[in-house]
Amino acid sequence: MNCSTRALASFNEEDTVPGKQPPNRALLWIDAVGGYLVCLDERIVIGQPSPNETVAVPILADLSRRHAVVHRDGGTYVLEPLHTTRVDGREIRGPYILADNQLIQLGDGVRLRFRKPHALSATARLTLESHHKTQPSSDAILLMADSCVLGPHRHCHVPCRYWPRDIIIYRQDSQLFCRADEPLRIGGGTPTPRAEVRPGDRVEGEAISFTWEAL
Repeated sequence: MNCSTRALASFNEEDTVPGKQPPNRALLWIDAVGGYLVCLDERIVIGQPSPNETVAVPILADLSRRHAVVHRDGGTYVLEPLHTTRVDGREIRGPYILADNQLIQLGDGVRLRFRKPHALSATARLTLESHHKTQPSSDAILLMADSCVLGPHRHCHVPCRYWPRDIIIYRQDSQLFCRADEPLRIGGGTPTPRAEVRPGDRVEGEAISFTWEAL
């Protein structure tokens, strides 16, 4: 699939050199479900961990330190290969618009499944299908746009099979909030269906609990 002119124009030389700003990331720890690396920037660099590089998604594998970039342009995700990258088995040599359920391969063996499960949310998920691990270790990577849905349904960004209902984490200006159709206790405060979520906060409700940790 060819990339749009607008998306092509969004790439520049900054994608091929070390970044100056640390990536905006968090860890979402969901009890009895798993841990998720949440990337909050529009431009996500994927590569090998290195103390001298600013990489949003560091993968412990034989990759370049900055191997590929995923850029969100509205509800569209564009994959920019900086080194050998394939999508569904075909090598790509320029910006490529990703579609739901496509398989990305970085280098010789790192495989990531791209999912965009919710029709009303631009948030996407990357799941490692090879044996490799992220640093810090996580079950999947969430490329968070304005909202992220956790719950028992197929459209959820994070499947939580035994939860009674969905919970939504969303952004408003520079703040993060959480809402549900039930009272939630956030950071030990008074139960409420909606509240701000700050780094280190623990969110608890009926049969659910998770922690948000900034990196």
